[in-house]
Amino acid sequence: MVPYEKSTESEERDGGRVFRPLSREEQTTALALCRFKRAMCFRRRTNRALRQYGISFAQWRALETTWRLSRQTADAVSHLDVSQELELDEASVSRLMHVLSKNGWVSHGIHPRFHPWRVFVTDRGEELVAEAYRVIAGIVGS
Repeated sequence: MVPYEKSTESEERDGGRVFRPLSREEQTTALALCRFKRAMCFRRRTNRALRQYGISFAQWRALETTWRLSRQTADAVSHLDVSQELELDEASVSRLMHVLSKNGWVSHGIHPRFHPWRVFVTDRGEELVAEAYRVIAGIVGS
């Protein structure tokens, strides 16, 4: 289905409106905006569902990303690794990690030989990741 927009008054015929097809650029933009709207709806629904676990969508994304990257490398990861994966600045990731650490979902500290913070997901955090995957799968499937 191709989106259409209403034409100007000068294009009216016999009391009805004439619609002109959108240009390729207008169609591309409309599709991108539709995808963005769906993503925002997903985020709102996920935020509501995760509230029962005491975690926000942004916090869960940081937790899940840390878990996934740690699993891929079989090692703790840095804040920089997580920030690059999430496309967030390091200060934002640092704030998220402090909240996750305060809730016992990650453990983080400065690497003994290097400056970057190192993070790993605790057993409690892994349980939350697994439960959240089930909850989010239900949202995506509905």
